Amino acid sequence: MSAMQTFVRIVPIALILLAGCDDFTGWRTEQAPGPVVAEQKPESSPPAEEVSDPHQEETIEQVLEFVGRLNQASEPTEQPAPPQEPAVVSAAEHQPVRATALVNRPLDVNDAADPVGEAPQPPPPPQPAMPVIESVFILTPLGADLAEAGPETTQTTNSPLSATDPPPSQVSLEELIAALGKRAEEHPEDTVAQWELRLLRLAVGDDQAARKPPGDTSGEYAELLGKLIEAIIATRDALESPLTASAAALEAVEALEVPLRERSDLQIPTVALCTRVQTFGVYDQMPGSALLANRANRAIVYTEIGNFLSEKTTDGRHRTVLSNELEVLTPDGRSVWRREEPNIVDLSRRRRHDFFLAQMITLPETLGPGEYVLKVSVQDELSGKSNQAVHRFSIGSSSVAQGLR
Repeated sequence: MSAMQTFVRIVPIALILLAGCDDFTGWRTEQAPGPVVAEQKPESSPPAEEVSDPHQEETIEQVLEFVGRLNQASEPTEQPAPPQEPAVVSAAEHQPVRATALVNRPLDVNDAADPVGEAPQPPPPPQPAMPVIESVFILTPLGADLAEAGPETTQTTNSPLSATDPPPSQVSLEELIAALGKRAEEHPEDTVAQWELRLLRLAVGDDQAARKPPGDTSGEYAELLGKLIEAIIATRDALESPLTASAAALEAVEALEVPLRERSDLQIPTVALCTRVQTFGVYDQMPGSALLANRANRAIVYTEIGNFLSEKTTDGRHRTVLSNELEVLTPDGRSVWRREEPNIVDLSRRRRHDFFLAQMITLPETLGPGEYVLKVSVQDELSGKSNQAVHRFSIGSSSVAQGLR
């Protein structure tokens, strides 16, 4: 019991006592202290009428009014009613109240009896807004083949889609070739369009149209693209008839190789000091102890050259024109020997693929023992391309060589 409820129960008793009541059954008739002796009356006399005291009635009304105000003030705003003892009533007189919700208890609409006596629960708090689903990805079932789906079957993942969008258009190969042909004629500089157009024409078997350049296309790219198409056609024929068409395929590939090499940088893959050179790739390299200080040293400089330009002469031969420079440097970059070959001309009835230079040199006796670097510079006079390569070698001491003898 709370302090307020105790106070409410005690106050009326105190007020009654203060109002002049001995006990809870009657009020005092006199204000003087001392016991009151009741007068004995004869049994035959009629009962005397009760005399009402206006002052006493007024006091009782004031006390009851004060107690009522105290009860109203002490009641909590949301104080639940005290539990009531269940009254025994008949089934016809009792109308059960259906509970609207049960907290942490099971509830089933198929239950035989409805829950009775459950106090109504406050409404649940508002739930947060549900998320909006922007896209859905549907996995393909196991065993399904997308290739067997109809033309209207599409699969979209994480991309916008509208029911009003038109279906994707199906472009035929002929329409694509026509569109590329128009683009290549209007833009001859579009090399990608030309390449795709010729490949598509080869795919449909139109070799003549594939060989013909679109529009007024000309220049090095048109020539290179034409030779590429011829190499593809010859290679395809060689796959179908290897015995009869392989030679033509090799010629077509060689014709394609020539402009590709001419468009590439000049290469010097190998430089060596040799004692003997027989042909391309066949030479005897000089051992490290062969060159001695304070004496003249003879050696052959072997140089391989690639991706050079050759031109055809009036008599049908292939002419190559090169120039080179040989230089010996110390490790710190100081030049100690140098030699130039300004004009090296080569004529051949067949176009050369393996090209090398073999030059006899004599190193001066002023070179002392130590490490050196031979730098070879080559320039292609017909194409204007040039390149450099280095070869490291050493010169031994002459006294050490004489002691070894």
